[in-house]
Amino acid sequence: MSFSEELNGLMDHPSSLVRRFMALLEPVDDARLEAMAQESRRLTRLHFGRTIRLFAPIYLSNECINNCKYCGFSRDNPIIRTTLTVDEVVQEARYLHGLGLRSILLVAGEHPKFVSDGYMQECLDALHSFIPAGAGNRTASGRPLCGNRPPWGGTTGRVPGDLQPGGV
Repeated sequence: MSFSEELNGLMDHPSSLVRRFMALLEPVDDARLEAMAQESRRLTRLHFGRTIRLFAPIYLSNECINNCKYCGFSRDNPIIRTTLTVDEVVQEARYLHGLGLRSILLVAGEHPKFVSDGYMQECLDALHSFIPAGAGNRTASGRPLCGNRPPWGGTTGRVPGDLQPGGV
């Protein structure tokens, strides 16, 4: 299932979380906006403290079968397509690790031939020895890296750690 199909499905039968999110997008008066900002600040500090977490991206592949208008990997963009080998991914990650970065975002388009579930897993396995275990959202085809389901009802799985595979 593509992201747009999944998103449309969420809108057809929104969960309570999606309904709450939709309510946040509605216009509100200044007093309500200020109350929301204060609550957001409180929750952010509660869960994250006073830190900012940055992810350094490694672009695994710009191969993609989708044609999203906002995306540089879009199928119809006339760009040279490439997919890093697992060894190239390790080389890039070691460079970032050498700079002191420990939170890495793996970015790839969605293409079943070039960015399969097996490829993403091979990359995760190769990086595991020096980057903490994967905290993935999903593989390139949209399947979770593990069986957990997110609160909004999509296909995103969670695995503990700092390696974050992410589609575009």
